[in-house]
Amino acid sequence: MRFQPSTEKKITLAPEQEEMLSTKDDIKLIIRKNPDTVKAFDIYDGEDLIGFVLVHRFEDRKYFLWEYAIDLMHQNRHKGTRALSEFLDFMKTQYGAEQITTTYLYGNDHAKHVYETVGFTETDVVDEPDCHEVNMAYDLRPARSGGSVEKTVQQEETMLQIGRKGHIEKTVTDDMSAAIWGSGELDVYATPCMIALAEETAWRSVQDGLEPGQATVGTKIDVAHLAATPIGMRVWCDTELKEIDRRRLVFSVSVFDEAGKIAEGTHERFIVDVEKFRRKTAAKAGR
Repeated sequence: MRFQPSTEKKITLAPEQEEMLSTKDDIKLIIRKNPDTVKAFDIYDGEDLIGFVLVHRFEDRKYFLWEYAIDLMHQNRHKGTRALSEFLDFMKTQYGAEQITTTYLYGNDHAKHVYETVGFTETDVVDEPDCHEVNMAYDLRPARSGGSVEKTVQQEETMLQIGRKGHIEKTVTDDMSAAIWGSGELDVYATPCMIALAEETAWRSVQDGLEPGQATVGTKIDVAHLAATPIGMRVWCDTELKEIDRRRLVFSVSVFDEAGKIAEGTHERFIVDVEKFRRKTAAKAGR
């Protein structure tokens, strides 16, 4: 196989495959806006153009396999696995790559088969309302060739237990009012501030139980604001971890002021790997 630097995707794919990848115009823009970190290659088997690959360097010697596709005319001929395997060697010898990471949509069994055949291993699963992906990694360093450098989800699940509780108290100040936040015109405790208090209480309650390099992000909140609280009154929030589903965490939420309960409901958070999350966010900003 031969890998020739490219500035665009020239191959042809089936319509359903095109929907899962970046458009040709998007790829041109990505390459043009990130010349120092993004590399694209046409894949040749002899004189035949058979595929396209796009990688993004997110750390020194670490790359994210952003796009990988085989031309429609060359699919189902075992070329995809061979081309990817040779590309990994190419990245190691030509660019000194030590790790290649990638992701595929949950349920894409073909992609899973190709990556696992080459030697990628699963590192975690993103199961959010609008995102169902499996993250994988391939270690190119000699001492741990073909292995993941991260712990699996199954290993990480043991770090937290049901029943963790959180508690934070604050005094409602003028800058927490609905009038200031734009959520209303009255000088009372703003619902957005109350929601932020609930999220802060939840994430702080579990942070010390996560693996190094992990954090949680809020994905869903369903809280009823039951009563108004005047400026100057003390408020507090209590949360409890009620459910752990792989990386999805579900909390109960109760918020009080000095007169009684002012809010109750549930909140969901998702455990993410900080660097991967930042990388994906940066990639989205560069599209």
